[in-house]
Amino acid sequence: LASPWIACRKSRCRDISRIMPTRVFELTVGRDVPDPGFRLEALPPLPKCIVQKIGDKNSWARKNDIGIGDSLLEMQGKPVAEITAKEYRRLIEKTRPLKLKFSESQDEDREQVAATKLQSIWKGKQVRDSVPTPNDLGQGNFTCVLPEGVKHPGFRPSALPPKPTLRVSQVEPDGWAEDNGVKVGDKLLSVGRQLVSKMKPQEFKDMIKKVRPLELVFANVQLTFKKDFGKKEGRGKIYCVVAGEDAQKIGIRPDREPPAPTVQVLTAKHRGWARTHGIEAGDHLLAINAIRTTVLTKKEYRRLVGTVRPLHFTMQVGSSHDKREIATRKIQAMWRARQARKRVKELKELRDIKEQVRGADPDEVKRKSQQSEDKRGDVFTVIKPK
Repeated sequence: LASPWIACRKSRCRDISRIMPTRVFELTVGRDVPDPGFRLEALPPLPKCIVQKIGDKNSWARKNDIGIGDSLLEMQGKPVAEITAKEYRRLIEKTRPLKLKFSESQDEDREQVAATKLQSIWKGKQVRDSVPTPNDLGQGNFTCVLPEGVKHPGFRPSALPPKPTLRVSQVEPDGWAEDNGVKVGDKLLSVGRQLVSKMKPQEFKDMIKKVRPLELVFANVQLTFKKDFGKKEGRGKIYCVVAGEDAQKIGIRPDREPPAPTVQVLTAKHRGWARTHGIEAGDHLLAINAIRTTVLTKKEYRRLVGTVRPLHFTMQVGSSHDKREIATRKIQAMWRARQARKRVKELKELRDIKEQVRGADPDEVKRKSQQSEDKRGDVFTVIKPK
């Protein structure tokens, strides 16, 4: 018997609330309140704007008993139906004191707010696949917004989508990209909240050229390389150096030429550009102009190092094992060079002996040649003539 009686009582209360006039109250936002602490379901101009969200317990709206479902009717004595969205934002952010007029919520308003929340949740699920997640973007990324009035972003990508890795290969000096901290080698992750790996080439070009404002998400070059090489064989930190127009010669000799996973520096010329910029023997070359050494061809490597300026080097400090290996290679190279010089000297002596004894007695020539051969074998014997 209790449940039907309660249902009947609720329905009667709902009918009475529809008949009774709603309570209207006025509030004033003081000068010491930076944010009123409520959010509307939709911005003016509307006959009434329903409150969709209230801030925490310390917010101005919560302290003044503004509830979800209450309707904003007037601002500074002007109906919200006659206020534009731009004017509403200006009043909420800057105008103090601010007079607001609300009407108390009804059941219909609460139901409308609940329905709007359900719709927003459903729309969020629909677009969740197209929006990059933190796992997709990774750690250490940063966001830049390309504003209106900027025709060119000031950087050039290494390739076009759909590529899983899209790096910045060139940054224009004094451009928008350089002013916002974008560097050569940074990875472009998303454009307009779309992953570049899921975009088409023409779509990417149109958004870069036409869409403003445009949100771009990058990953820092040092962090992305650190993820791949940071824990490899105990190597040190990753750093970037730029060879400007004044750097005619780089001054390094690698152990091999690309393509290779990493190119190790055998020697760095004393007082050369590389040594003055912190590059030492044993360090590893990971990329040039954001192009990794694994995909860089020998011809392209020589062209970049020889002619292209500015040139961006992504380096990694070598481990102690790498430096010991480089020292061993230097000793071996010095020993081989010493042996080669000794061999050249012996050949030269032999040639001089042959010139001196040309036309002499054959037995004398044989004796002299035998002496030189014994010297090379570290055995010195004199053959007496007969």
